[in-house]
Amino acid sequence: MKKLGLTLAFLMLCSVAKAQCVAEFKDTEMDLKGSVKVIAQYVINGQAVDVSGEPCDNCTCTSGRYDESYGTLQEIIELNKADRRAHCKSLIIGKLSKKKLEEIAVEKVTETKKQNDFLMKELKKEIGSKETIISVKEVYKTKEFTVEADGTYTVSDIVE
Repeated sequence: MKKLGLTLAFLMLCSVAKAQCVAEFKDTEMDLKGSVKVIAQYVINGQAVDVSGEPCDNCTCTSGRYDESYGTLQEIIELNKADRRAHCKSLIIGKLSKKKLEEIAVEKVTETKKQNDFLMKELKKEIGSKETIISVKEVYKTKEFTVEADGTYTVSDIVE
C-alpha cells in the first residue's frame, strides 16, 4: 500500500512537472493594409502570457500577418504554425536568467568563430571584386516596375 501511495505521488508530480508552451490559434482579423492577422494565445506551464512572456488573464496576440504573396492557403497555414512554434521557443528561452543567456551566447560565439574561420579566409580572396547593377526590376501582382540607376523608372503591365 505504501508503494502504491509513493507511485501515485510520483506520477502526480511528473504530470505537473511537464513544462511546456502551447500556442493556440484563436481567430483572424484584417489589418488596415488588407493583410490577414492570425490571433493566437500563448500559454506557458498553464499560465496565459502576453507577447513578451508576462503573465496575463486570457490575453491574445498577433502571431503573424499574411497575404496572398506568402503562397497557397496550405503554405500560409504551415508558415503560421512555424511562426507560432518559433515564438513559443522564444518565450521558453526568455525564461532563462540573464547570466545563463550570456553563458549560452558565449558558447555560441565560440562555436561560430570556429565554424567561420575557413569562410573568412576564403572570402578574403575576393577583396577588390566588384559588381555593377544598372537597373532593378520588381514584379508586383500584375505590374513590373523597372528603376534605373539614374533615378528614372517605368511601369508596365505583365501580359500572361
